[in-house]
Amino acid sequence: MIPNQLMHIALITFEEILGKSGLNSLLNFSGMEAFIDTYPPNDLGLDQDLVDFNRLIIGAIELLGQAAARPILFRSGRRGMQTIIEQFPDLLGLGGVTPEKADRGARFKRLGEIHRVLTDASIGLFGEIYTLCENKEGLVLDIDPCFWCHGVVSSSEPICHTAVGTSYELARWVLGDPVTVRETRCSAKGDECCRIVIFRPEPDER
Repeated sequence: MIPNQLMHIALITFEEILGKSGLNSLLNFSGMEAFIDTYPPNDLGLDQDLVDFNRLIIGAIELLGQAAARPILFRSGRRGMQTIIEQFPDLLGLGGVTPEKADRGARFKRLGEIHRVLTDASIGLFGEIYTLCENKEGLVLDIDPCFWCHGVVSSSEPICHTAVGTSYELARWVLGDPVTVRETRCSAKGDECCRIVIFRPEPDER
């Protein structure tokens, strides 16, 4: 089970993007009629099924098609992370965490530290499905099994756009610069895991 607050944020974010009628259409399509006009309470009670969270994401892809769903899911990931940072930082362990103004190298190191806090909190919610490491490319987050794309039979391209959006917004918050984030592997297209890479920025010019 996952916190009520996480599903609450997901639903209000989709409503902001799709509008009330658009969200209701998505909920009807996804077999989630019980959530129409009845959002979970905005608290940390563990009353929400992760299956429903997954159905919301996969329903958007199936209803809208991958091309149309991509920017919406990416935006929902960004908006969801913004909401957590601004209003509910304790949900994912970000309470009291602040970015530091320094050179890009130092800020990227700080991003790794903050992402570790976030990853550890997410493991507490979703289980041992996350692995975070750093290599020459940047920060690498592996998700296995991945609830973002679970249930998709096959895809020709990565589809965990919401996860990319959350990582993008976290990186933008810490680095304050344009940042490149891509999903380079995806279980839905037959890869062994889903992999999100936050690419290392170019060093400051001297």
